[in-house]
Amino acid sequence: MPVKARDPETSRWRIIARGYFSDFVSLVDTANRPGDFLAGLLAALPADMAADKATLYLNHLDSFVGSILSQDIDFFTRRGVRKGICELRDRLTKQASHPPSPQAIAQAAAMVDSFAQRFLDDTENTREALTWLKASEKRNTVGELANTAASIRLVNSLYKAGATKVWAVEIDRYPGGTENTGKLVIELSSLPKARAEVLRLASRKSEAKGFGNINDGGQRYVFLMLD
Repeated sequence: MPVKARDPETSRWRIIARGYFSDFVSLVDTANRPGDFLAGLLAALPADMAADKATLYLNHLDSFVGSILSQDIDFFTRRGVRKGICELRDRLTKQASHPPSPQAIAQAAAMVDSFAQRFLDDTENTREALTWLKASEKRNTVGELANTAASIRLVNSLYKAGATKVWAVEIDRYPGGTENTGKLVIELSSLPKARAEVLRLASRKSEAKGFGNINDGGQRYVFLMLD
């Protein structure tokens, strides 16, 4: 299992930020902490940014947050991080209010799929979610749900909505055999109605955790954070 980063001054967040915000490497390298970088990025974004660019940065922001949280579960507790993410997302959402170009949509979708595939490739810590929950003798849970039964209801609701497959990824294991994950990868159907229903449900869960709406850009997967 990957080691969780705990030191707020670790360079790990810088490495990830450089990958998603290559236009702002100087901000990444001069910021004392991630909250400072997010505030600096908000100030540096041009007021007249094109909708396509804003949409791309919005997807970069969500992917950056997802990447960090996969290694540092305390990231949101860092000074200025939660505020910075919310302010950036609000600003970029407003600037992306015009329909993005097909190229931007395709690029964002490819990024989502590539990010999700990295979790699926970790086969040691990935299980089909429903099988994993039902076989656990009421010990395994998803996100912050109170028990296995509630977790099963959530996964069943995704399948009922039309998901092709739901995986529990980056599973944490605890003494006594209890397991939990706050991350699901959902494979979308090719059928428009099923896709729309799954994305509606996933967006509702995502927004409740402060991660924003999930749009259909033709992606194969949805990466859903639940804690």
